[in-house]
Amino acid sequence: MADGWPDRSEVKSAWREVIAGARSRESAHDWAVPWVEGHLAHGPASDLMVSDGLLYLHGLDLLTRDGDGLRRYMFEDLEVVARYEDWLARCSGYDQDPEGWSRDRRELARRAFAAERDKP
Repeated sequence: MADGWPDRSEVKSAWREVIAGARSRESAHDWAVPWVEGHLAHGPASDLMVSDGLLYLHGLDLLTRDGDGLRRYMFEDLEVVARYEDWLARCSGYDQDPEGWSRDRRELARRAFAAERDKP
């Protein structure tokens, strides 16, 4: 936490604890709030994947209502695991080529914006 942000291992631990049932989704959300919502004025994370992982943890407690009015998590347990595994894969890709990874993400965002703009 040299830059005021948790490190990647802390993010991994929080995520694994949620998956294992040792930590609630709400607790993971609350832990991520200071960084995701910007209450800690530390500037950007030195590791982009830390802020990316915190964004996911922040949203794991999102709820929806089904047809009978009962609230349930927006992301099923298997989706939480899949998102964690996807994050790990993104971390690996980022670690191999941070500049290329960032460039590719900007290009994907540009294309998505252009496609949305061009919709009738």
